[in-house]
Amino acid sequence: MNIIDTLTKEDVRHFKLFLKRSNIKVADAPVSKLFDVIRKGNYEDDKTIHQEKFNQLKANAFYRLKNRMLVDINKSLLVLNYNKVDKILILNYLILSEIFLYKSAFKIAYNFLCKAEKKAAEHEFYSILETIYEQMIALSHQYVDLPLLAIIKKKKDVVKRKEEINAVNDMLAEVMWRLQKSNYSAKGLHIVDELDNIKNKLDNINLIDQSPSLRIQMQKSIRMMLLQKGDFSSLQLYLSKTLKEFDRDSVFNKNNHNQKIVMQTWLINVNLKLFNFHLVYEYAEELKESLHQYKNLYYETHVWTYYQCVFAGCFYSNQLQRCLQISKKYSSEEVLKDHSSLINLNLAIVYFCLKDIKKANECLNKVLKPIFFDALTNELKLMVIIVELLFYYESKDFSYFNYSIKKIQKKYNHVLSLPQFKRQHTFLKVLVILGKDINFNEEKTEEIVSRFIDDSPPFEAGTNEGIHYKSWLVAQLENKNYYTALLNILKK
Repeated sequence: MNIIDTLTKEDVRHFKLFLKRSNIKVADAPVSKLFDVIRKGNYEDDKTIHQEKFNQLKANAFYRLKNRMLVDINKSLLVLNYNKVDKILILNYLILSEIFLYKSAFKIAYNFLCKAEKKAAEHEFYSILETIYEQMIALSHQYVDLPLLAIIKKKKDVVKRKEEINAVNDMLAEVMWRLQKSNYSAKGLHIVDELDNIKNKLDNINLIDQSPSLRIQMQKSIRMMLLQKGDFSSLQLYLSKTLKEFDRDSVFNKNNHNQKIVMQTWLINVNLKLFNFHLVYEYAEELKESLHQYKNLYYETHVWTYYQCVFAGCFYSNQLQRCLQISKKYSSEEVLKDHSSLINLNLAIVYFCLKDIKKANECLNKVLKPIFFDALTNELKLMVIIVELLFYYESKDFSYFNYSIKKIQKKYNHVLSLPQFKRQHTFLKVLVILGKDINFNEEKTEEIVSRFIDDSPPFEAGTNEGIHYKSWLVAQLENKNYYTALLNILKK
């Protein structure tokens, strides 16, 4: 992914304004033209862009233009994000200090270092603090009015604090080691009870409790360990309790707000895993509130996650009409335009569940347009084309159904042969059998379908099956509606 691919709508708008400072007509500026070509086009490499759009320039001139564009983008991003989060602001204070040091404005340089120090101390950025004190000490050779002895003491305190943190990291490792060796589930203990038992055995555990950054680091380690163990019940309990504790103790702030959003997202996903759909709505609304905090600081980054979580919660709790409302609402959001294919896929599946094949096909056809479909990963491409196959089957278009299967098997043979796509490969073989025996006249057909159903893993929300293969086959076998079969499997 190049730099331009990462730019948001706000970034692009600011870049154009940035260019306007030195160009009366931004649209005519070579840098702007190149930017628009790369952003809106679909070119394999720079050579193709040069040949098709800028052939009036020699190669060296073209690459100088590209480098100037990248420099302008970087400058624009630095201006736009000057104080977006405190860590960036601190680094900008350091840069300004260097600039005024170069100008021999030593007092101003020191003032910016003091501003950086205050912010860094507030957020426990000890490595940056050490750098700040080193720069202050270096500045003392030219600016004698700063309190050098106090600064040296602060530096020693920071070095000592970093040593304490290293000791705490060792303690964290011990907590994780003891937790992994423990068998709290078998003992009938909750994860939080076992953690309390472990903490009581350790010295200086209060060092962790006193440091927000270490508390966040500890919960990261614990949640990853619980995920690896597949202990979703303990993970749900731990995350819900820890989020409440962190809010109570004011652990979260603007600088680490993204960590709160990540924890909330984990909590939602683990409740989806546990089929606690009523809790999914509750936690999703809390996530939405977080997305709007600090002037929507992380809204664009995480709004897709919020949408998917709410959609999944509605879909698996028999609220298809609400799914339609949510999808239609978010399909108009500019920040989700890059996810329009997946929103249309969601809509297609909902309409399919509502037995409206016509509308389902209309939505799916939007996803299948080359400009959108070609941009999907192989995993998503297989998901989409299998959904399309099932639509053909449900529409009783068996001739095109059989033709499409052969075409897919031939075109995606190299993908289907990979281990991670074994299930899709097997399912397509089952569909070949169904295409030949649509009425289950042969006993062998029913046997093959039943074997696939029996061999299927337990249902899991959020897999790469747009239409759950097992549920669809159960519906065909028992002559039921797909969505009814899916909900019945969920109940079991």
